[in-house]
Amino acid sequence: MAKRLLNLPESVTDTRLREICRDFDAKVYAKVRVADVLSIEGSGIDDELFSFGLKSHFDFVITESDDIPIFAVEFDGLGHGSLEARRRDQLKNRLCDHFEFPVLRVNRNNLSPTFSNWDLLSWFCTVWFVKRDWDEAVHDGKIAIEDSIFDPMFVSAVTKSGTRGLELEHHARSELGRLFREGVIPSHMAEWIVAQDTGGILRALAWIRVSEHEGVVAETAMQHQRVGDWIHFAIRGIVLSRLEKAVTAVLDSQDSPLPVPEIRERAEAFESKFQTIMACGSGAVPRKHV
Repeated sequence: MAKRLLNLPESVTDTRLREICRDFDAKVYAKVRVADVLSIEGSGIDDELFSFGLKSHFDFVITESDDIPIFAVEFDGLGHGSLEARRRDQLKNRLCDHFEFPVLRVNRNNLSPTFSNWDLLSWFCTVWFVKRDWDEAVHDGKIAIEDSIFDPMFVSAVTKSGTRGLELEHHARSELGRLFREGVIPSHMAEWIVAQDTGGILRALAWIRVSEHEGVVAETAMQHQRVGDWIHFAIRGIVLSRLEKAVTAVLDSQDSPLPVPEIRERAEAFESKFQTIMACGSGAVPRKHV
């Protein structure tokens, strides 16, 4: 009896990838052997990596219209928590690092439209294509150097399906702005820190005052993604979206706010523990060293 090539979450991932790739004249291939994507022969990799490359596969490979691979997508299912699965993931990551081949790791949670009507899988892949085109435009002089800093908050994807903003936190910012205008909270500007720990895991902390002496905090983490530094903007969008939900829970009396000094201590501990990548402060929660 023949086996099913894709389970249900993988099938959803495949469908979503094909929808996005159609907008950028790209293709999707499922279950492609690593050795058919990466030129491992004569590459100088060790025997363990070479053997793994011959026997393993990528869940999905995205290619140009001429079938040249440009990045891979790995779907990490429930079994990826085992020691053996983590070992295989590490080997695949090492191979991708060696060949400088981008690989995106997603899971079931990345398939739901949670952030300003974006699901993270679609957002990741869309931004990958937009950032590639952006870099080419900068290289060709179509975008001036002084305007070349890429931040999805200020960029829209123009595709065959139409134009769509890339700001993951758009809904969260809109809701916080509405609450401020209605006098419910004293500020619409959240403070946040995006950082990285020693293991490469991305970390983010965000907070905002809901009264003169109390505030709300949200914190999240995301595994390292081998697709480019723009991934930092994803965790910013995630933590600000979670902050808005946390504010709503406090206002609905489903949760309790924290005293400002406690929030300040938590932010300072976060900064001292992790390496800051980018941050934004509005003065809503003053820090002791400022």
